[in-house]
Amino acid sequence: MHRASWFGLALLAAPLAPAVRAGDVAVVVAPKKGLQDVGTLAIESLTLATGDGTQSIPMSQVRWIEFGDPDRVILADGKELSGKLALDALDLTTKDYTHHVHKKDKLAWLGVPYRAKPEAGRVVEGMAPNGLVYHLRMPEGWSAKAKTAFPAVVFFHGSNMSSRSYVDTAASAWPSLAEGRILVGIDGEQRNPRKAGEPRTYNYTYVDFVGESTYQGFPGTDRESPALVAEALQELKSFLPISKTFVGGHSQGGFLTYSVFMNYPQLVDGAFAVSAGLIFQAEPSAYAREAIRDAQRRNPLAIVHGENDPLVEFAMARYAYEAFEDEGFPRLRLFGSSSAAHMFGVLPVDEAIVWLERHASDDPAALVAFAEKSAAAGDPRDALAALARAESLDKGAKLKAKIAAVRKKLNDDAAAKGKPIEAAIKASQDDAWVDGFLAYRAKYGLADAAKGSMQAYAALREKQKAAADVIFNEAREAFSKSDKDGGYAKYEQIVKECYATRWYRPCKRWLAERDKKK
Repeated sequence: MHRASWFGLALLAAPLAPAVRAGDVAVVVAPKKGLQDVGTLAIESLTLATGDGTQSIPMSQVRWIEFGDPDRVILADGKELSGKLALDALDLTTKDYTHHVHKKDKLAWLGVPYRAKPEAGRVVEGMAPNGLVYHLRMPEGWSAKAKTAFPAVVFFHGSNMSSRSYVDTAASAWPSLAEGRILVGIDGEQRNPRKAGEPRTYNYTYVDFVGESTYQGFPGTDRESPALVAEALQELKSFLPISKTFVGGHSQGGFLTYSVFMNYPQLVDGAFAVSAGLIFQAEPSAYAREAIRDAQRRNPLAIVHGENDPLVEFAMARYAYEAFEDEGFPRLRLFGSSSAAHMFGVLPVDEAIVWLERHASDDPAALVAFAEKSAAAGDPRDALAALARAESLDKGAKLKAKIAAVRKKLNDDAAAKGKPIEAAIKASQDDAWVDGFLAYRAKYGLADAAKGSMQAYAALREKQKAAADVIFNEAREAFSKSDKDGGYAKYEQIVKECYATRWYRPCKRWLAERDKKK
């Protein structure tokens, strides 16, 4: 599948249709059906017929056009003009100097990309070269003269919404989050129809995107939201003082977050998926290339979800967490809330972002301090992950003794608790040991002293994997044919025979849920 690269995408958009040829104007045009097109139009002005007469609009003043009845032209100052544009088609010159003619009645909108002008403590808007609208808020007290770099927190919105509301919510609900951080919201490329004066709303696309995964895609899906967002991130980094980039989204934006996190790990320093689930192409088992797998595992991932969510079940967050844990992602945490539902502003998003920043720190002393605090709080997983990063950054080995002391204590604990588990795995006849091992792995799986248990489990898992995948697919087929008894019977077979595989936990849970309903 062809994957378009941001690095090869120039700011190639082009001017509008019949008019005076002046300079080329970079634009993005979106057909009602099909892929967006980027290029230039040779046009100086537009002619718009309104109820008050005909007026000429310089292209230098145009931000975007919504085609319809009437056509709407939105200007740089926010003013909106309605009427009928005097043009039948747009002759777009693309990057390779070919011409694409777009008939007006087949177009949804046209955008003229423009770079936001940052202001301290105020949200400003811009449009990336590929047409994605973004909202930017610099920290209070920021000054372009200071040349200070800040971490950026990038939000992806829920369905039929705008990311502007998420930037506003983050700044008001968690004021400490807005201090010393750049807040950015990136809108989806699908613009919803609206009436004059109504706020704009958007949707993302990502369902068919396969990116770096082993799945095959459909032509054009490499221009879905994950690729477009990756390009927008590159644009933002080109002119903003960004030190670290943390991406996260809510609901529909959370599904997108997983895809961006998995397919573009080189562009982010961590991610927080909120009230969402995994599409199968973004599951960690769907990636085979070692370079991408290594890059994915270097970044921390926070999963945030309300346990009372009526729209996206909490089980989806738990499944995602287990999928990443099974695939050995070291910096991973599930931030659940027993009181919250789907509403973004009451979820522990701020806690998740602070946690991401601690794991992504470039200060080895801060990482060791985080490790010590985590170990004292009974969280060896965070401690061991922080120690590993600290060690890689401690070039002068100044912290070697301190790192070794913390690690020794964690390894001693891991060794004492791991020996009986390793013995149980090797003598395994059933699943009696599995829950104990999983609890042990969640805490000590990163410890050197846990290698024996981890290797024994991996060996048994490999033996059972092929059969488990076949049985699980048989279960899915049975459920698709409304054969619930047959499907549950397959789940029971997995629990009984394939207890060292990824399907054990969800199947056991689904069986328990079935029994509760009886």
